[in-house]
Amino acid sequence: MDITVDGKNSRPAICFISSPGIGILDNWLPPILRLKLVCPELDIFIIFPKAGPVELLDPENINLIMSDDIFTKKLVYSHLGHWISAPTYSSAQSLIKPSSIQAVLLKFAVKFERFSLGFIGKLFRYLGSIITTKKYRQAIVSLPEELKPSRAVLYDINDEFKSYNDEILSILGKTPRFSIYHGIHINLSTTIPEVSVYRSLAATTCYLYSEMEKQYYRNAFQIDDSQLRVIGVPRHEKAWIKMLSSSSNQEKDWEDYVFIISRSMSEYLPYDRKMEALRIIKSIIVDELGMKVIVKFHPKERFSNQYESVFGRSMYGTTWKYSSAHPLVLGRKCKFAISFFSGVAVDMLALGKPVIEYLDLKGIPAYDNDKSLRDSNGNPVLSYRYLGLVLGADDELTFRKQVNKITDDPVKSSNFLMTRYRDIFADPDGAAEIISGDILSVLKGKS
Repeated sequence: MDITVDGKNSRPAICFISSPGIGILDNWLPPILRLKLVCPELDIFIIFPKAGPVELLDPENINLIMSDDIFTKKLVYSHLGHWISAPTYSSAQSLIKPSSIQAVLLKFAVKFERFSLGFIGKLFRYLGSIITTKKYRQAIVSLPEELKPSRAVLYDINDEFKSYNDEILSILGKTPRFSIYHGIHINLSTTIPEVSVYRSLAATTCYLYSEMEKQYYRNAFQIDDSQLRVIGVPRHEKAWIKMLSSSSNQEKDWEDYVFIISRSMSEYLPYDRKMEALRIIKSIIVDELGMKVIVKFHPKERFSNQYESVFGRSMYGTTWKYSSAHPLVLGRKCKFAISFFSGVAVDMLALGKPVIEYLDLKGIPAYDNDKSLRDSNGNPVLSYRYLGLVLGADDELTFRKQVNKITDDPVKSSNFLMTRYRDIFADPDGAAEIISGDILSVLKGKS
């Protein structure tokens, strides 16, 4: 399909902002692949406003494998304050890795910044930036020049006013924007974030998963209903799930396992509570029920020995193991899943699999206060549990109760959660076609 831009035959470009992390690609990849299928001449490039997520990219991630050739270049803001361009994910990772001298300087920079001595931190970063290899210097680019051909922006509007995106979005100005939330979340917050008004959002289209989200988007971003389209979760299209299953490395030797959707430690999941949850999970699932466990890390989660210390290093590959397969692939053969608060729980519902959310928020001030969402027992909870999309557990007693509920009658447990899913989320079939069609209309000047 030929596209004319500004009355001239030219090669248009689209930029996809991978922010706050690579997880956003999960929902954007279906419409992006359809765009390339319909319009192969499109240049699409991916922008990483932070180097950290690039360092954590997993080469076995099916989304990265499928998109490496789709994104003609990868633009990364390095630890040293430069924008670099790379043709592949692996070359981007190689380029942003600092030399030993630069690593020392960056270590001091972070240390001083942590103690609110930013001006000294900047000095160390500057020193690191002038010590560059020839290979690194050749990869440095001017972001304004790189963004010149861009005719559309794909991103998450919730990151519009994050400081690390300021330079990118200021350069792009009034370029039409298309937004999908980076995870799967129905925002029920009564506290609307303060947003800046110096950038107009009039040319922004937001794709929502549910009608329930509209009020939040209206209030948070001062946009009207004409800019909101409820299309469901793009990665839950039946055709997409089928394609993922045929493309992914599947756990062919294991079936009827329990899938642990892992998460790094945070304010709502401190170390001691996570470790206690893992010990209880191991005791009931592995020791008592004799079931196997597959663990998948969160994209931002760094490897630790937490699982080894609880499940046993010597039992790896026998009673438990890690997997880099896509959650929608892992979910197909699992008996049920356990999460510590994750949108992947909703992925499991798209497959008809029940999920237990093990999360104890009691006594954590930021999550146990007068504004907290609460369950029927008055316990503080987060959105998935509040909406009835997961079976909630916050201690050994309630976890055992939920496990028994699933093992005694898995169909009943699944049907209950699936009813909630269908009540809340729109039917996603056709979502990728709708989104790609809107973007192409803008590129062709028909919007």
